[in-house]
Amino acid sequence: MSVTSRSKIVSFEEAAALIPNRATIGCCGVIGWITPDRMLKSIAERYNKESAPADCTFFLPVGVGDGLEIKGMDHIAIPGLVKRIVSGSYVNPRDPKTGERPKLMAAIHANQVEAYTWPIGATMQWLREVARHGPGLFTEIGIGCYIDPRQTGGKLTESTKEDLVFVKEIEGKEFLYYPTFPIDVAIIRGTTADTYGNITMEKEPFLSAVLPLAMAAKASGGKVIVQVERVAERGSLPAQMVRVPGYLVDAVVVDPEQVMGSNCKYIPEASGEVRGPLAGLPMAILFIAVSLGISIPLSGETISKAAEGSGIAPLGLIPTFCWANIPTPDKSSIVSKNLCFAAANFFKNIFLNYE
Repeated sequence: MSVTSRSKIVSFEEAAALIPNRATIGCCGVIGWITPDRMLKSIAERYNKESAPADCTFFLPVGVGDGLEIKGMDHIAIPGLVKRIVSGSYVNPRDPKTGERPKLMAAIHANQVEAYTWPIGATMQWLREVARHGPGLFTEIGIGCYIDPRQTGGKLTESTKEDLVFVKEIEGKEFLYYPTFPIDVAIIRGTTADTYGNITMEKEPFLSAVLPLAMAAKASGGKVIVQVERVAERGSLPAQMVRVPGYLVDAVVVDPEQVMGSNCKYIPEASGEVRGPLAGLPMAILFIAVSLGISIPLSGETISKAAEGSGIAPLGLIPTFCWANIPTPDKSSIVSKNLCFAAANFFKNIFLNYE
């Protein structure tokens, strides 16, 4: 397989073959949104045929896959393929069609993989440290909480032994220290790619860590694989729309059936392409939007109050469940309530394109 300077468009099989055994793979998705779902499925298909790539570590700034139609990490939740996972969040809803929980969570509960959970803010900032060849992330955020190595260090299973977070003292003050490690392969998603690999995201609801993850992989000497919906001629994409420049991209795979979310092909209001009536907001988006309590397992009453305060409650978006996996030290703490309020405002901004 040759990825030439003329075109970086390859098949899913060729892209999966770029991933070696024991690779550290970074993948960017936000629950079901901007998830390179078909590419993750292709990695699993290769493993089932060749037993490769094996013993991989997956780094996820945010949980990838919604446990419903967008399987995400459930595709590759195969012992032997995955050795370790470090994620900013995990999802654990029951599939309304099957009643089953996500396969990744089942593997974690069965102690089949090493699993860590980091705060999402830390996963995002950590990527910048990798991208700039920094030694690691230093932060005061999380001292005394679950991520503190004197608590759990973010470890979720008995097989998870290695410390990835440390306490360091600088000028008499304690910091949590997240040492960097290389990203061998980054798997991200966009909307359109030209043949050189320039990536636009005009049909995606947000950018998340797509660019930082690509930069981290290239700084590590790794490869970047991008899943897109369509291809354009080289030089035809407006420069101001390019979110990931082609020099960062090694391979592009094309899924014409790429969807925005579960049971939702594309909602132009969610990407900001058009404005529309709020009454037309699809249930699929409402379903995702109620997950305001990510990693914040507060009571329904607390989340509902946060939604009311943000102005979302009149839209009928009172949450009925959480995706959370890790309890905060104090479920009723002001910090937790403020984080939930911030999440509610985040989703409110998404809905600004509705009238």
